[in-house]
Amino acid sequence: MTYEEWIHFACEEPRVLGVIVIGSRGRGALVHDTSDWDLRVVVQDGEEPFADSLDTRHGSDVEVSAATLTALRASPQWDRYSYAHAQVPVDKLDGQVRRLVEARGTLRNAEAHEVARQSLSAYTNSLYRSLRNAELGLEVAARLDAADAVSALLTALFAFERRVRPFNKYLRWELETFPLRGWDANEVLGLLDAALGGGADAQRALLRAVEPHVRAGGFGDVIDEWEPHVTFLRGDE
Repeated sequence: MTYEEWIHFACEEPRVLGVIVIGSRGRGALVHDTSDWDLRVVVQDGEEPFADSLDTRHGSDVEVSAATLTALRASPQWDRYSYAHAQVPVDKLDGQVRRLVEARGTLRNAEAHEVARQSLSAYTNSLYRSLRNAELGLEVAARLDAADAVSALLTALFAFERRVRPFNKYLRWELETFPLRGWDANEVLGLLDAALGGGADAQRALLRAVEPHVRAGGFGDVIDEWEPHVTFLRGDE
């Protein structure tokens, strides 16, 4: 079926409660001539066999993944960005599907605080390991830890604004379309790209750039926990 035919089917089929358009088509980003349609179809609870029957194979022009309403609420953490900026062309529950999509695609205040704190802790830990590995000439280990540090930092920077970290494919688009407060997209990407090389100077430059934002967000204690090594992390020694 085409996208239009799927939408018509969803509107007519009483077991279908909603349709969510995710991916490039859903957010209107990086769409090209061969872009497929990624649909999450929401069905009534208790209709798991029916949901399974709707799934299409990967690579289909219209790629459908169907699940019950309860299963959608419990969708995995790694998949949450799928629902950021997604479209909901069918919602038979008076806005409930749209509200659920919004909840999956953003972070609640308490959740954002926890994610930011945990991710910053992971960032500083991996940063310290990378810098020590660089000192020892362990270049591969330094780069791997630098990649872990950058990944954790990105999660934290978006959590500061109650946002789910985007999939890497959409990072530039997200930063350019919905900029992080106080950041230029090219500045952020340049610092991150340099830090991924594992070099001490680039990683310390990234820390010095983000530390004011960390402290403004009320998370300065996460960095201060590394005393007496904070000057080492910054490169102030």
